[in-house]
Amino acid sequence: MQTQKIYEDFSNKEIAKEIIINTLNEILELSHPKVRTELEDVANEYTLTKAKQVREVIKTFARKTFNKFHTAKFDMSGHPILEKLDK
Repeated sequence: MQTQKIYEDFSNKEIAKEIIINTLNEILELSHPKVRTELEDVANEYTLTKAKQVREVIKTFARKTFNKFHTAKFDMSGHPILEKLDK
């Protein structure tokens, strides 16, 4: 039995879009149990409030990017980043 590849039937452009959105989703984390995030660094070096303010700016950029990538042909409506963008 052959297992399905992660990006099977995706074009190179679709794979790139998925990786970018996944990365944006990860950097919106204020903290992560297994990896240090740059927003954690901001919170540690400045304040949690500043980290949250920077996160809001990132969310604006991420929303614009998501809206550009999400099309009828490449539906990303179920992506977990939406949960963070809609907060």
